[in-house]
Amino acid sequence: MRILVVDDDKRFADQLSLNLKNKISLVNTAYSYEEAIDKISTTPYDIILQDYDLGISNGLNIVENLKNLKESPKVILMTSYATKELAIKSINYGVDKFIEKPFRIKELLSLIEVDERKDLNFKLNPRDFKVIDKDKEIKLTEIEYKILNFMILNRGDLITKKELHNLIYKNDVKARNAINTHITNLKNKIPSFSENLETIRGQGYVFQNNS
Repeated sequence: MRILVVDDDKRFADQLSLNLKNKISLVNTAYSYEEAIDKISTTPYDIILQDYDLGISNGLNIVENLKNLKESPKVILMTSYATKELAIKSINYGVDKFIEKPFRIKELLSLIEVDERKDLNFKLNPRDFKVIDKDKEIKLTEIEYKILNFMILNRGDLITKKELHNLIYKNDVKARNAINTHITNLKNKIPSFSENLETIRGQGYVFQNNS
């Protein structure tokens, strides 16, 4: 596994990289947006572990550049202020996971291990909006993919219909049952999604992702 740590706090980045090197085969470090883009363009990575705030640069700009790669790495965003609003914004860029600072190295390794396990039975491909569930490749619409990714990112938390509406439609006014239709389509397409989705009447949904 190859990981690139991106953080403009050099001391934090170096210590995190040192801790990861005890468990991960290859760990590189970048201290700026420019350095990260240079390393991403020359070395294939499995995971980009990056800070949201890179000084004067927005860390999400790195995620935008990953779309040009043949094989896009997963992105774990480190932030001191994780909110669902940030999650919505980040998903639209292509972030896969969040971890809130400060965190223990065991917590991060657990997140990476969960991500690896998910690769075996619930794999998402952001390039063409496909998911592999129980060895079956399923084509999703862009909206279905965003909803699924958002629920995985916030698994175990209550996700309201309003939050899903803001994720998909932003300020546009759409039919009330539009989100319901997308959820129903996802449940019909993906058995594991249907099995692990709990509908909280009058509130929203909780996705456990226990498959």
